[in-house]
Amino acid sequence: MVKALTIRFGVMCVGMAILDVVLNLTNPNPNLVMLAVMVYVVGGALVIGRYCIAHEDEIPVRCRDDRRR
Repeated sequence: MVKALTIRFGVMCVGMAILDVVLNLTNPNPNLVMLAVMVYVVGGALVIGRYCIAHEDEIPVRCRDDRRR
């Protein structure tokens, strides 16, 4: 799961860099820039969150033993 999440975060970073370049080249209205970035961030959070929920059993936990307290 860590590898898959790393790939997803990497794709999100590359996508944000591409979005930044496109928005800098086109120089649109600042409100449109804010909307585009917010849609991208919320969409990315939903995709990564959906993956985490679908693969919940693969998330490593430290210890479920109550005796260690």
